[in-house]
Amino acid sequence: MIPLAWPRPTSRPVTWAIIAVLAVALAILTGAVAAGWAPLEATDARVVLAADTAMGARAGAVAVAIAVTDVGSPVAVDVFTAVAVVVLLLHHRRREAIYLVLVRLVALGVETALKNTLARPRPDVHPLTTAAGFSFPSGHTTGTTALCVSLLVVLYPVLHRRGRAVAVVVAVALSVAVAASRVLLGVHFPSDVIGGLLAGSLVALTAAALLLPSRPEAVPR
Repeated sequence: MIPLAWPRPTSRPVTWAIIAVLAVALAILTGAVAAGWAPLEATDARVVLAADTAMGARAGAVAVAIAVTDVGSPVAVDVFTAVAVVVLLLHHRRREAIYLVLVRLVALGVETALKNTLARPRPDVHPLTTAAGFSFPSGHTTGTTALCVSLLVVLYPVLHRRGRAVAVVVAVALSVAVAASRVLLGVHFPSDVIGGLLAGSLVALTAAALLLPSRPEAVPR
């Protein structure tokens, strides 16, 4: 017998506590952005201007940032999600495959709804890459984080201790790297990418708590 589904890395009460913290943090940040809270806007502006100054004369750094941001693009996230879904289906893990698809769709819906509701303009600097639409939250960051967290949820229980540590580090590093690239390229404020990190994590963990079983099931080899 091989596991089809397995216990998540934390208990359900702990998972829901984390979800609650993420939801409150996202709500507070969204409210601050919607209200145009002066300290937040001032911090955002300072960081964006500093990034614009730092990146302006560094062609190599710009190239690296663009490469990183492309990894987190909506098209790339769609492709990575599709590949992961196919692999899961080939291993007869339909529930996890459905989970990944739903996380992607819900994350895209949440991101789009927030963007259109707040209609926050992008930073008023010369962008180093193309970007369309509104600014909050960062779509690249939301999608990348949702994918990384959902893959971590699926893979964590079948990995050994060292593999789990590596998976967590990779998931965090990739999400943060994509988030940082969006700010460095002048297409998002820091609060936009923080919003994306919160929204992506919230969607992935909520979907896991609702859709994935807390006890293992098994299917024949």
